[in-house]
Amino acid sequence: MIQYIIKALQKYESVCVNGLGTFSVHYESARFEGETLLPPQNTVTLDTNIDHDEIAFTNFVSRERQCLITQANSAITQWVDELKTALTNNKSIAFEDFGTFSIDNKGKLHFEGDF
Repeated sequence: MIQYIIKALQKYESVCVNGLGTFSVHYESARFEGETLLPPQNTVTLDTNIDHDEIAFTNFVSRERQCLITQANSAITQWVDELKTALTNNKSIAFEDFGTFSIDNKGKLHFEGDF
């Protein structure tokens, strides 16, 4: 599912993933950190408030997989459920070239995007 999230974020500024939250791309200009010049970059954040339109991502996955909307929705739901289950057993889960999901002591989901 990560490849679909990445692909959607390359096309749109944000994408709401069913049952997980909204990933957004934020542009950061080049800047100095001490004496080091950091290049411009895009960062990805996750807002875990789930009060957004989730059908857009379902439609996107449906088109990409060339499957029914119900099948895409089922695949997304299954992936999110598996991610949340895996996080209860591990402190964090990293996806190469995307970011790391973790759950804090209070059970709140966090995401830190890769640069």
